Amino acid sequence: MQFRLSRCEKIGMAASLTVVLSTLLPWSTQGLGRVSTSGIGYGYVGEATAVLGLVAFAAVLTWGWRVRTRALLSTAGLFVGLAAVETTMGLTAGTNPGLGLVTTGMAATALVATGTYGLVTERVRQHRLSA
Repeated sequence: MQFRLSRCEKIGMAASLTVVLSTLLPWSTQGLGRVSTSGIGYGYVGEATAVLGLVAFAAVLTWGWRVRTRALLSTAGLFVGLAAVETTMGLTAGTNPGLGLVTTGMAATALVATGTYGLVTERVRQHRLSA
């Protein structure tokens, strides 16, 4: 069985796996990098972020590049981005954002951008066909 994936599908899958892997990296560090907490260590926020990444990855694999996949990628990216912003805003003085939190935000941006791009191009394509 051979998969032929579009560029947007590849970007969506890579971004969703980056979200999942970023939950294992440090989201915050205290002091001079001596004490760090991973995304899973933040409890429900980190676990929900990992689940959303897995759901987005599975959606691309099972549904392909359909409209519902694009909408799910945008929605998952939005929620992951909100979780990253909420965690960043909750950091106290003396606590720095870690690599995992930064890559989570970047992957969330890629998910939203890929899904939105797919939805917009689909809308343009439908508009051109009906004209």
